[in-house]
Amino acid sequence: MRALVRTPRQYTVRVFYGTTRARTGKDLADNYYGANDTARIELGICWVTIPATHVTGTVDSPSWVHAEFRRDPARHMVLATVRPLPSNDYFKRLREGLGRSEKRELFVFVHGFNNTFEDAALRTAQLAHDIEFQGPAVFFSWPSRGGGAIGVAAYWSDKRQALEAGRHLRHFLNLLAAESGADVIHLLVHSMGNLVLERALVDPATNAPRPLTWSHAKLHEVALAAPDLSAAGVQRIARALRGGSSSAQAEITAYVSANDRALLTSVAANHGVRPFGLLVGRPALIPGVDVVDASKLLTDMIGHVAWVENRLGLADLKKLILENFPPLQRGLIQIAGQGWWTFP
Repeated sequence: MRALVRTPRQYTVRVFYGTTRARTGKDLADNYYGANDTARIELGICWVTIPATHVTGTVDSPSWVHAEFRRDPARHMVLATVRPLPSNDYFKRLREGLGRSEKRELFVFVHGFNNTFEDAALRTAQLAHDIEFQGPAVFFSWPSRGGGAIGVAAYWSDKRQALEAGRHLRHFLNLLAAESGADVIHLLVHSMGNLVLERALVDPATNAPRPLTWSHAKLHEVALAAPDLSAAGVQRIARALRGGSSSAQAEITAYVSANDRALLTSVAANHGVRPFGLLVGRPALIPGVDVVDASKLLTDMIGHVAWVENRLGLADLKKLILENFPPLQRGLIQIAGQGWWTFP
C-alpha cells in the first residue's frame, strides 16, 4: 500500500519528488524551494497531511471568506516536511514502497503554470489519496513562479522555464524507469506542464519525436489535463509516446473544456492562438489520443481543474489510472463515432 498514515484527525501521505528548483535556504517546508532554476535535478520526499474533513477532489486551503490566513492541519492540507535525499537512498525508498504495493506501479504528476513547489506537493498527495492509488506517488516540479503571479508577463516567464525544464523531465523519467523497479508508470500532466513534456519528447531543433526507450518500466496511462499546448504539440507528444520500444503501449487521454478561463491567458500571451485544452466547437482529433470534453463538469469559476475537482472527472481519472479502462467502460459517451468523448 502507499505510504499513508491515518490518525483520528488527519491522514499523512508520503510523496516523492524530483525538482530543478533552487533551495531558498529556509527550513519551513512550504518555502523550502523557490522559483530559481538550478539546472539540475534534486530528489527527495515530502510528507503531506490531509484533514479528516477533506473534501474529495480539492486541495483543502485557507479561505479569506472564513477569515483563514494560514494553513491549519485540522482543516487544511499541509506540506509538513520536505527532505532531500541522495539518489541511492531515494530509489531504495521507492523500491521499498513498490514492494509493499499490490502492483509495481508509479504515479507521476507534472504541474502547470503559476504553481509553487508546495502547490505541486499538495496536489500530488490529494490525487494519490482521492483515487486510492496504492503505489508510490511522485511529482516533478519545474521553477514556475507561482504565488499568484498572473498576466502575460508572468506567463512568458513561466513558459521560458517550462521550455528549459523539458530536458530535465526527460532525464527524471528515464531515472524512474531505470532505477525505481516499477513495472508500470502512469503520467498525469497539467496545463503548461504539457509544454514541459513536449520539450522532453521532441527535438526542439527539428520537431522530430524522441521516444523514451526504457530498459524496464513501461509508460502506460498518460493523461494530458487542460493542455496548454497546440494541437500540433499534442500530436508530437502522441507520436513520441507511441513510437518508442517501451512506451509503445502508452494510452493517451486529453481532457479539454470550453469553460477553462485560465487558458485565456495563454490565448492572450500567444497572440490569439488557442491551446488544445480550450475547446471551441469540435476538438482536433489526433490518432492515438482519446479526447474527453469536460465542459459539462462544473467546479469553480475558472474551470482549470474540472478533470479532478468534479466527482465525475475524478471518478473517470480513477478508472483510467487504476483499472486502465477505455472510455466506453468508464461510462463516457462517444461523439460522432470517433475518438471524441464526453461525460453523461
